[in-house]
Order: sequence, then structure tokens, then C-alpha cells
Amino acid sequence: MSRILLRGKKFYYQRAVPKDLQEMVGKRKWGISLNTDSRRAAEIAAKKWELHFDQEITRLRNIDTDNLSGAEASLRALGVTLPPEPIYTEEGNKKAITAVRQLLQDIEDDFEHTREEDRMDFLKIAERGLAEIFSEKRDRRRKARELYDKTLTPLAENEIDSRREQARKAIGSVEAVAPTDTPEITKERREALKTDLVDTWVANRKPTSQTEGDTRNAVKELLEASGCDDLIEVEKEDVVAWVKNLRKFPRARRQLERDLSFKQVLDLYEGKTYATLSSKSIQKRFNLVQAVFSDAVNSGQIERSPFDGVKTPSVETTVIRKPFSIPMVKKIFLTEPMATGPLDGFYWTHALGLSSGMRLGEICLCKPSDLVSHDGIWFFDMTDFKLKTQSSRRRVPIHKDLVAAGFTDWAKKQPATGIMGFGKDSKGSASGLASKVINRWFGSKVGITGEEYVFHSYRHLFKDLCREYGVQKDVHDRLTGHAGDNVGSGYGDFPIKVLSDAINQVSLPVEIRKWKKT
Repeated sequence: MSRILLRGKKFYYQRAVPKDLQEMVGKRKWGISLNTDSRRAAEIAAKKWELHFDQEITRLRNIDTDNLSGAEASLRALGVTLPPEPIYTEEGNKKAITAVRQLLQDIEDDFEHTREEDRMDFLKIAERGLAEIFSEKRDRRRKARELYDKTLTPLAENEIDSRREQARKAIGSVEAVAPTDTPEITKERREALKTDLVDTWVANRKPTSQTEGDTRNAVKELLEASGCDDLIEVEKEDVVAWVKNLRKFPRARRQLERDLSFKQVLDLYEGKTYATLSSKSIQKRFNLVQAVFSDAVNSGQIERSPFDGVKTPSVETTVIRKPFSIPMVKKIFLTEPMATGPLDGFYWTHALGLSSGMRLGEICLCKPSDLVSHDGIWFFDMTDFKLKTQSSRRRVPIHKDLVAAGFTDWAKKQPATGIMGFGKDSKGSASGLASKVINRWFGSKVGITGEEYVFHSYRHLFKDLCREYGVQKDVHDRLTGHAGDNVGSGYGDFPIKVLSDAINQVSLPVEIRKWKKT
């Protein structure tokens, strides 16, 4: 790059100020030390200054010179000394406004002090002049104050108001030439000034094609995550944020998601249950990109790596929950106490999960008062529940098999504090204790092991059964409290009969035991 000069042992960046801007800038050239004795590092650093002065030239040419002259004139009229920096620069602008405000404060202070002195002098003279009219000193002082308030006070206030208005206009004119948002640089210009840290790393290290491909993909993710156009723009906080988001990144993506950006993929999977990247995968991505920056430092392309001092955090992999199979459900309902044990909260919790897809936390929140009947249809009214999403607040009909088995009669007889009666764990959570009891029971008694099979597996199975028995997607989304995937799904609600008919379309794979009134 022709704008790089070697002076002594250090490289400098030098660029001519365009002729039409030289008078405004006050110089013919810009000169910046690149703080390096490496030619390659100087070329990298100079590209930053190329973009900086591209933007500065665009910004200066957008300044209204008439406004600039008017702002400088208003400052001089107030008696404010212009700052050494031009007032169209950020530093000069701040200094000019601060000077005006300080001047106004000084004027206010002087005015108050001077006005008090003038007032005392006026009162003394007026009292002497009023001695022939008023014999009492108290009357003379009162009249003197009245004269002062009617004559001199308005004059003094008009004077200070005039100075305030003059200062306000001066500040407004200075703010009018303040630096605006950074001008956009064309995409072509940015591409031309991009660095080639990865290409240099490839030339120096000669990695396998597989490693090179993995590295370029990891670099692409980092740039997309940080919003940077070039690796030399990446800072330490960008690396930290990237690693944090890698913890949320899906382990496997469908083919149609391959063209999405890093942030788009994260947005797509937000709120879903899926397997995230393993610690090993995150460490691999981290090491690949770190190697590129380390090579750039060693070859003198950059002074320091943004990876310095950044540690990869430990990662807990999220497990994808799977639906129970029909044989699994039959095994669950044939295992004690489900088979012949008491028809209590433990049994009905399983029956509700299977027949409605309700979350365990939702079931544990239900009270007898939440179970209502309308036109012969029994349902849980959860519209006022404090749940994590608006779509979760809904009405859930009770499946006809549960009604026939006497669930509604049993539920109405339960304590007002809660139907299922699991109690609460050490943190005060009913669902927390229920989750421990039920999920451990699956493994220890039923023999269903694996982190992917938990109570939530009923919910996945119910969705599958809805599809199998022809329940419309928007209807079974409403039954389970899933947000629809279009704008229209957020308006209105289905009548309770429609929801009840839909849930009763599903044929349960097991027979629900009958509860007998005692």
C-alpha cells in the first residue's frame, strides 16, 4: 500500500486530505503511527485507517458549511473562545458546548451576586428619598422594595433571559454540526480492504483440506455471530459471546438450514428442545480459529490475538426428548402401582399426560376449582395461570375415557391446594418433586432408561397420536399450548367443543382404570 511509510524503525500511515477539505481540516495530510516495525502488520493496520478516513471524508463532505460558519459566529458573539479542535469533530463539539454552558453558569452566578449588591444600594438611596413622605422606617423600607420590584427586577430578568436565549441558540447551532452516525462504506470497498489471515495461515501451516474447510466454517460462524466483516475487527468480547452462543448451537442441522446464518439458526431453535454441540466440538472450533490468530501474531500480521485470556466454558449437552412408544406406555400402565395400586395423583398424572399432552408443571398447578364444566364438557381452565408463554395459557378438555373412568369426580374431592398432592421439594416446587418421583420410577421400576425418556415423552407421544388420528395442526397446537407458526394463529381461540371433539378423536392405547366413589 503506497500510503505506508517507514520512518526510522516504525511504519506510518499517511494520506492526503482532499483539496476541497483542506481548509476545513486545517492540514494537507493525515499522518498516523502504525506502532509496528513489521511491514505485514503495518499493511493490516493501515486497512483500518483506510476505512476510517474513507468514512471521515464522507462525513466532512456532508457537513453544511453555512451552519459551521454560523455556529462559530454565535460562539464568538457570546465571547466563547473556540476550542483547538474543529467544532465539527466529536471532541471539539463537546468542548464548545461545555464552554457555552460554563459561560452561562458564570453569568447566572455573577448576575445573582451583582443584583443583590444593586438591590441593597437601591434600597438605601430610596429609603433616604422617602424620608419626607413616610415617617416610619418600616414604611419607607416597604415602599422602597415595592419600587425595586416594579422597576429594576423586570429589567434585570430581561437581561439574563436574553443571555440565556443567546446561549441556547449557540448550543443549538453547535449541535447542528455535530458528528453524525458513521457513514456507510460500500460493500465493494470493504471487500477490497479485507485481510487474508486465513489464507496466510493456510500458506504457512498447510493444513489438510478437511481442516481448512472446518476452519473456514468456524471463522464464518465467528464473523456472523459478531457482526464483523473482517477478522481484524474481532475483539475479545466478540470471542466470548461466540463461545457462549456455541453452547446453544444445535448438534445436527437439517439440510434446509445449511444456508442460514449463525444467528438465524439460533433464532430458529430458540425455545425448542434439542441436542447442542458437545464440549469437544466447541473446543475444536475454538482451537481452529485461535490457531489462525496465533499464526497472524507470529507472522507479524497483527499485534495481539482477541483469543488471549479467553477460556472455553464447560458445556452441558441438552438431550432431545423422545416420545414413548405404544409398548412403553402399555408397560408403564402394567407396572405397579399403576396396574392395581390406588387411583391417586400418581396414577391420574400419568393418565392426563398421555391423554392431553399437558406438561408436568401444568398438571401440578391444577386445583379442583380449575376443573370446570360447560355444556357437559369438562376441562381445565388455565387461562389465568402464570405460565412461561402466552400460548400455554389455555383450556384443556378432559378426554372422554378419563371422564368415564371417574377422574372428574375424584378430582373435585381433592384438597383446594392442589389435585395431585405430590408436595413440594426443598425449593418449594411441586413439579420439581413430581419430576424426581416419576422419572426415577421409569428407570427403577418400569425399566425405561435413558435421558431421552421422561414424563415429557407423553407430550411428544400425544402430538404423534393427534397427527395419526387426523387432528388439525392448529387445533393440537392449541391443545398443547404451542404457539402457531403464522400470524393468524395468534388471533382468537377455538370453541371448547371443537377442542373437546379433537381430543376425543384420539384413541388411547391403554384402558383407563375406573375410580369408584366411596
